[in-house]
Amino acid sequence: MNTQNETPKLDGLLAALADRQRAAADFAKQEKEARADIAALETKIRDIILQLGLDSATGAGLRVAPIEAVYPKVENWDDFYKFIKETDYFHLLERRLTSTGYRELLSMGRQVPGVVPVVSLKLRVTKA
Repeated sequence: MNTQNETPKLDGLLAALADRQRAAADFAKQEKEARADIAALETKIRDIILQLGLDSATGAGLRVAPIEAVYPKVENWDDFYKFIKETDYFHLLERRLTSTGYRELLSMGRQVPGVVPVVSLKLRVTKA
C-alpha cells in the first residue's frame, strides 16, 4: 500500500466527515427546537380543546383529539422484580439486555445462557 497516495485521500475523507458531523449537529439542534415547539403547541391546543369541551378539532389539514394513555412508573424495583418472579409475568419487561451489564459478565468469564456476543467494529471519532 502506498501511504503517500492514501494520505491526501484520507485527509479529504476526514474533512468530509467533520463537515457532515457539523451539519448533523446543526440539524439535531433545529430538530430539538422544533420538537419543543411542537410539544408546547400540542399542550396549548389540548388545553383549549378540553376547556371548550370538544372531542376533537380540525384545521390546516389536521385533525387533533386529546387521548389518554397509561404508562408504568416503577417506584420500587425490588417489589416489582419480586412480583415478576412470583407470577412469571416477564412480558412486562422489554426484551433487551443492557450491553454494559452483559460486557461486565463476559469480562468476569461468565456466560449468559441463551445469549451470544455479537461483535461490531465501528470507527471511534473524537476531536483532535
